[in-house]
Amino acid sequence: MRIACRLCALVLCILLAAYAFAEGNAWNRVRYCGGTVQSDTDPSDWNNHLSVSSEQIVLELNDGAKVAIASKSITGLSYGQQAHSRINSIAKVKVSDAESESVIFGLRRTRLHFIGIEYRQPDGKNSGLLIQGNKDNYHAILRALEEATGASVASLEKDREYLTETSSAAKPVKEAKPPEAKPVEQPKPVASKPAEKPKPTATTANPAKAKTGTLAISSSPKIANITVDGVAMGNTPASLKLPPGDHSIAVSLGGYKDFIASVTIEAGRTVDLKADMEKQ
Repeated sequence: MRIACRLCALVLCILLAAYAFAEGNAWNRVRYCGGTVQSDTDPSDWNNHLSVSSEQIVLELNDGAKVAIASKSITGLSYGQQAHSRINSIAKVKVSDAESESVIFGLRRTRLHFIGIEYRQPDGKNSGLLIQGNKDNYHAILRALEEATGASVASLEKDREYLTETSSAAKPVKEAKPPEAKPVEQPKPVASKPAEKPKPTATTANPAKAKTGTLAISSSPKIANITVDGVAMGNTPASLKLPPGDHSIAVSLGGYKDFIASVTIEAGRTVDLKADMEKQ
């Protein structure tokens, strides 16, 4: 009788643990901000469901769209502005104006926790999802994704303070560091002669002389993606510091024709450029 009771108690504990694990890896308050999954879901709507397990990641959207991704097919995870940039390079992400500005330009006090999920489809095509967790669940979502996929979360250095509860905080993404400059020995002053004052360099002689110019770029509609010489540079409107010379500018936004222009930047001067975009 005692053995049977112990077996029942053991089975009950296992079932409760399994239930708790499942509940801890499913969330009903996430936003779908865009990606390669076609959906009419409003990016500001929280009523979507995300579940994460060692086998698959499933995102069910409130308009009926659903995607199930095998955990082993995940190729990358990212957070914050890095998530926005990486998923945007895979698909033209449609994000509401306020959300884009809050992350990229820091115009709002409320922190928006973007999470990027990159994966490879069975046909080999690279795909991605940009979701948003809230302040109460984004740590748990990132931790569950890391444990299920074995991938680390990439982020910009300024965003790492928000990853204190994930394993990526202990192992941040390594960035190339410039070689440390060796200390230069100062010449000893000659006793018979006063030390000479250092001659002004070109920079100190004329501190106002600038080495870069400014591109002030805007678009209609706003919050379009900016690419300068093939490199993503954020969203419009923006004020970009660029080296002097000719530059190729591309402005893109889902549902609109790409705006292409060439500008010449002069040191210390500002060039204004507005991209009036046409619908496709």
